[in-house]
Order: sequence, then C-alpha cells, then structure tokens
Amino acid sequence: MVLTSLPLQRTRRVVAVTAITTVSLSTLFIDNSTVFAADKWQGYIEAEGKYSKQRSIGEGGLFIPLWQDDTDLLFTDLRGKFDDNDSQEFNLGLGYRTILNEDWIVGGYGFYDRRRSPTGNHYNQATLGAEAFTENLDARFNVYIPESTENTLGAGGTVGSISGGQFQIQTMSGSTERALPGFDAEIGYKFDLTSNWNLTTTVGGFYFDADDYDEVAGPRGRVELAYDDIPFLSEGSRFTLGFESQHDDVRGTQTFGLARLRIPFSQFIPGKTEKRAPLTRLEKRMTTRIVRDVDIVAGEGSGGIVSAETAEVTTAGGTNVSAVTIIKAGDDITTEITNAGDNAFIVISGNITTGTGVNARAGQTITGAGQTITLTGSTSGETISYQLPGSAATITNANNTATTFSMANNTHLSDITISGGIVGIHSANTNVSITNVTVENSVSYGIATNGGSGTFDNVNTSNSGTSGYYQTVGTYNISNSVFDSAPANVVVNGGTLTLNNSRVSNSTNILIGVDDSAAASSFTMNNTSLENVNTGIFGVLIADTATLGAPSVAGLGNTMTGTGGTPCFAALSTTGSIAFTNILGGAAGNCP
Repeated sequence: MVLTSLPLQRTRRVVAVTAITTVSLSTLFIDNSTVFAADKWQGYIEAEGKYSKQRSIGEGGLFIPLWQDDTDLLFTDLRGKFDDNDSQEFNLGLGYRTILNEDWIVGGYGFYDRRRSPTGNHYNQATLGAEAFTENLDARFNVYIPESTENTLGAGGTVGSISGGQFQIQTMSGSTERALPGFDAEIGYKFDLTSNWNLTTTVGGFYFDADDYDEVAGPRGRVELAYDDIPFLSEGSRFTLGFESQHDDVRGTQTFGLARLRIPFSQFIPGKTEKRAPLTRLEKRMTTRIVRDVDIVAGEGSGGIVSAETAEVTTAGGTNVSAVTIIKAGDDITTEITNAGDNAFIVISGNITTGTGVNARAGQTITGAGQTITLTGSTSGETISYQLPGSAATITNANNTATTFSMANNTHLSDITISGGIVGIHSANTNVSITNVTVENSVSYGIATNGGSGTFDNVNTSNSGTSGYYQTVGTYNISNSVFDSAPANVVVNGGTLTLNNSRVSNSTNILIGVDDSAAASSFTMNNTSLENVNTGIFGVLIADTATLGAPSVAGLGNTMTGTGGTPCFAALSTTGSIAFTNILGGAAGNCP
C-alpha cells in the first residue's frame, strides 16, 4: 500500500460522503410508524470517521433487529464505507445473540462483503464471526474467506535470477492483486467510569496470507471513551472517541483517531410516548457494535514466470560463463573455490572462516554478495542489471601463520573484507585486479606482491603488523585507496608502482618507503595525501643499496600534513622527484 499524506479537501469529502450515506440508509429503512416502539432492543443508525496520515475512512451503518424475545435477538448489520484512497466497501450482515445464565451474551454472525480497491478492482468476501460478552468483558474471533480471483496490476518485464546454479533472464507476467484470506481475534475490557461514561481497552492481532503474497500479520490495539444516553438524543444514543493502532510488515504502522455517533431509531419516531422497562447492564450489551477488520485486505503479489533463458556474465579473464557458485557461512570455501575450476564466477555471502587460506584459480571472478552485475541472454542477447543475492562478505583466517587469500593469473577479487592471516592477500600473478576490498588485522602484510602485474581500486588496509602494502618486483597500479595504521604503510622494494588519488596515514614509522634491496624500484605518486607525519615519522623514505640501480620516483599534486616529522629522506642516487603542493602546512616542495 502506498502511504501518502492526506489533503484537507479529501478529508472533508470523506466526512460529507459518510454523513450522506448514513442519512440515506436511515431514510431507506425507517418510516414514521411506531414499528420499533415496543421492542426490548431497538435498532440504531451509526456514523464513524477515522483519520490517519496514511488514509481516512468514513462509514455509515444500520443495526436492525429482525426478531427478538426476552433473551434472544436476530438482527441485520448493514454498512457502507469510503476512504480518501478511492476505496469503497459494503457489508451486509446477519447476526444472532442470546443471553446465557444471565451472565453471558454469546453470538455469531456472517457478512457478505464487496470492496472496490484503490486499483479499481472489485473483490467479494464472506466474513464469519463469533463473540462473547459479560457486563465488562469482550471477546471476538473473525474468519475472512474471500474469492481467490487475481487481477493483473501492470505489465510484466524481465528480471535476472539464479536457478540451479545457473544465471537466468526470466520474463515475468505483471504483478497481481487479490483479496487475502485470514482471521483476527481480540479481547477487551470495559471500565465503567460513571453512569454515562465508560472506557474500553482492547488488544488483539490479525493474520492474512495467500500463496505467492506477502504475509500481512501483526498486533492491533484500541482504546475508546464512550458517553451513553446523550441528553438531546433519546435513550440508547452514544458518542465515542478513541484511537486504534496496528502494525504489519507490508503496510507498516497505522494509527487512527476515531469518532463515532449512534442514534437510536426511536429518535426518528415522532409522538412516541410508550416507556420500555429498564434494561440491565448486560441486556444493554445485546446491541454492541460488531467489530471486524475495517475492510477486505487486498495484497499485491509479484508476477509469475512466463519464460526463462540461460544468461551469461563475463569473468575477469574475459570468459563468458552461465554457471555460478555461491559460498555462504558454514561452507568449506577452500574446497568450493578449487572445485569451481578456472574462469568460474563465485559469490561469497556472509561471514566465512578458513583455517588454511584460500587459493584462487586462474580467471576466477570472486565477488561479495549484494553487488550489481550485467547479465546477457544467451539466446536473445538482452542485457539487464542483476543484484547478487546474499549479505556482505567477510573471509576470516583463523590461522595467523597462513596467507588468507592467494590470487592467480587473471583473477578478480571484489567487494569482500579479508581479515587475519600472516598476509591478507598475496599475488605473484599477472593481470590480477582487486576492487572494493578491505584488508584488516594481518599479522605481517595486508597486501603483498612479489612479481606479476595488476590493478587495485578502492582498496583499504588497516592494522597490518608490518606493512599495509609491500611490493617486490612486478608492475602494479593502485587508485582511490587507503593505507592506514601500519609501521610502514606502503613499501616498494623492487618493481614499478603507481599510486594515484589515495590516502596514506597513521604510520608508526614510515608512510611511504622506496627501497631497492630486492630489485630496482620505480615509484610514482599523484594526487595522494600523506597524513599525520608527526615526530619520529618519515613521510617518504627512499633508500639505495647502490648495487641494484638508483631508485626512481615521480609524481604531482600530493599533500603532506603533520607536525614535527621528517617529510623526506632520500638516498643521493635517487632519480626524479615527487612534487607536493603543501608539506607539513608549509609551502610546496619536492621529495627529494
């Protein structure tokens, strides 16, 4: 149900329609005779208005005794209601009540209901109910039995899905609407405050459901303050103010304020002088209002599958695959990834723990759940976006002497948190990529590469025991990443590294280290911020063993903040320089 705020003019329209309906019903069923004058229980007209932020409802009704004696009453209950969401409903009811042992009233009733929903569809329903009263206690149970007719609300479309371990593009029919079967129950207590005032509190719940529709179920409560025998109206009149509130997962929380006026038929009989014998407190309850769900509950269901075709996704290695492996909490991730084979598409969902580490295979795409991918129909060529099912993924290594995740050639790792292990992620492979990955709490290195090549984007390392990123040989490009809280956050000890648009911060020793003790190093840094270069901390430290060639550095547009640290320490043989627009709050400069 779409919830909208209520325009004032629509509220006025509901009130006006309610009043007109009530008067019209009274004119239809009441003439100027004395037909009801001598009866023990007389009928009445009742008008009710309910207001909430979601919807406002007006209702007019008639309670008409059909047959009665000293302890029994057969009656009809006729109602019409309208709301400001273009919904209309009519209820035609027949009920019976009897007094047992002068202590209880028990009864039952049935209704034929017909509703026009806000979508313009019409629904029919039978309502059956049972009730029991004492002078102060109320108990009710209702069962709602609608027809099972479904109406289509709109055109269908295509959606992505996973079925039997295969990607599919499914053609769906339009969404549907139907009246939901269900029941409700409540129990209440009436507190007599004075001879005319009483307060009733009621608690209960409801449940409506059907196959392929969302369950509509939850609690309901109501409080009503009533004044009986209004002075300017006849005996048996009543004015009620109150509120009721209910909640379910489909419609959310709905709280209504309500006002209700009851006028006995005797008010409309001119010249009536006959007096009835006074009714006992229990006998007065024989004409208690039947309480049932405010209207037929209509639910909206998703459309059905008309057709389906196999779909493909392109892996990091450029292979089109239709199969997908989903690994979730409790699964053996090491075995699952090995068995998936080369070029597989693998989805990780939830928190996964390993004690041996994970070894990717060539060409695999391993991604966390919740991400959006592109599917292509194998036959039609149609492309659609599809969100992978499941929850955010974390791989935790319980073995701090093992590497948590090892890359392979052409492997792509994305949208996962890697935690623990002596090394978070290791690569010595070609054409690897890591995207939207967090690496935390590694005993030694967050990410370590010793050869190969790759591209990292939006990588975040924190709390690494030695370095957030450590490279020996190889060629890697890193962008839009954060390296935080390690003794040496980024270390290049051989090979070529380009670091762009990133942040390096909170080191206990060195933020950026360039060394050639393993192999000649080439380091380029652009538009990157070095933060918290404080006392005892090196911003950039460039070392040279003088045996493997002079380190080479370059870069533009960088910044360095902090107090008291060493911005740059470089070997004399270093070639090139890294340009900063601001160094420790001062002027622009270069390193070295």
